[in-house]
Amino acid sequence: MKRIIGLLIFCLLPIVSHAQLDFDALKRRSEARLQERKNIWDEFLDARKEAWGRVIANRDLEWTDFLSGSEWTLYTDFLKNEIPERPKPVVVPKVDVDIPVQPMPEPVAIDEVTAIKSVSEVGELPVNIDSLPCKPVEVELIDDINSVRFDFFGRRCSIPIDQRIKTFRKNKYGQKEIAEFWKTVSEYNYTSTVKALLEKKEEMGLNDWGYYILVSRFSGEMYSDRNCALLLTWFMMTRSGLDVRTGYNNDGVVLLLPTGTTLYGLNYLNIDERKYYIVANESNTGIYTYRGNYADGRQLEFGQRRPLRFGEDSIRSLSFTFQDKEYSFEFNFDSGLIDYYNSLPLAQYEIFFEASPSPQLRKSIEANLRPIVEEMDKPTALNFLLQFVQLAFAYETDQEQFGTEKYFYADELFYYPYCDCEDRAVLFSYLVHELMGYDVIGTEYPGHMATAVALDYEVNGVRYDVEGRIFTIADPTYLRSTVGQCMSQFGTTLPTVHKIDFAE
Repeated sequence: MKRIIGLLIFCLLPIVSHAQLDFDALKRRSEARLQERKNIWDEFLDARKEAWGRVIANRDLEWTDFLSGSEWTLYTDFLKNEIPERPKPVVVPKVDVDIPVQPMPEPVAIDEVTAIKSVSEVGELPVNIDSLPCKPVEVELIDDINSVRFDFFGRRCSIPIDQRIKTFRKNKYGQKEIAEFWKTVSEYNYTSTVKALLEKKEEMGLNDWGYYILVSRFSGEMYSDRNCALLLTWFMMTRSGLDVRTGYNNDGVVLLLPTGTTLYGLNYLNIDERKYYIVANESNTGIYTYRGNYADGRQLEFGQRRPLRFGEDSIRSLSFTFQDKEYSFEFNFDSGLIDYYNSLPLAQYEIFFEASPSPQLRKSIEANLRPIVEEMDKPTALNFLLQFVQLAFAYETDQEQFGTEKYFYADELFYYPYCDCEDRAVLFSYLVHELMGYDVIGTEYPGHMATAVALDYEVNGVRYDVEGRIFTIADPTYLRSTVGQCMSQFGTTLPTVHKIDFAE
């Protein structure tokens, strides 16, 4: 038997060896084909990068010639949206529980004139560097790259930069010097810097205006000269695909940021059917700037549609009584956002209604409130949320607390000791939409903001017909009120409606 087995092995060994040789040869041929395809692909990418590099180089030459050779326009017609100062009740009224909710036979129709649409804008800064007006990264310049480290509202940031950019210096800054800045910096390796800034924006969830603040903080760390810092901000944001413009006057360089959102307290200019808000230079002596766009850049989006992630955890304890039962909660929120929010200009109401709370607050709301409302029927759950906002937060007007008008993002209600009507409307609308799935509108009366909810059940009280949909009043400031009850002084007042496109 052993002889037979040995004979079989002897006979099969050449076949196995031959098969092994064929397998190795097949593997080598396969690897060779893969390498050949990779080489072809790399050659294609190199050719594409080279062609794109030529496109950018030609555009930079054209842009430099335009900046230096065109006749810049002097603008003196400054406009400004003044910060609204609306008188609000110092002491909010409280419902007399003995007076029943009065039925309203028909809902009051709101026409389109008094219904303000959402200001949500489409567009986010792309992270894919190939889609931006930047030249390909030049590998030979890597030795010149260093990192700039700076603080961004408590977060440490490190951004790579070609150190040669720091060498630009001028004694004065006008049209010629601005064009020279663009030409000089374009010759250095800026693409890796733009890419790192955009990645940091995505990491923190910043909108375009927040990105401007990030870039300006970075530029301020790069240059002690204010004019150079503004020019670098202009350069980097333009390379990021945004329509940011620069200009100059007797005070030096000016930066102009366009957005479709109404901002208060900042001068702006109307140029080419866009509002350009003037930042970092409040001079009213006139501004010289150009009429043109480097690469069809878009306006800045001011709406905060994504959760901001700054990562500072704080806790706020809140309690209130509903239907003779005491409820106590501890909410987590991101206190790192407070200074950031204070750095933003005041914007129109819709921005605050549509902003997303921080991940910490969203999670905390889910953990604290959802289990309770899911155990209740819909009318009880909605009134529970309404009276939570009415009673768990102390009321004080902005004038009393800050000396000026200020609207809160959701996290700010959990930081400051007091809040007023529009702040409560922002939080309540989010809670109702997030926890119960109802659409909500803001209802603005003279000196007061409330909300109205599109219900799927009948409730007596004040109702509005907005473009064929019925919304029932729910006032987060009218103490102890339930859905349908309206403050007596506004019962027959036609409100301005603020439509809300909630962030998902």
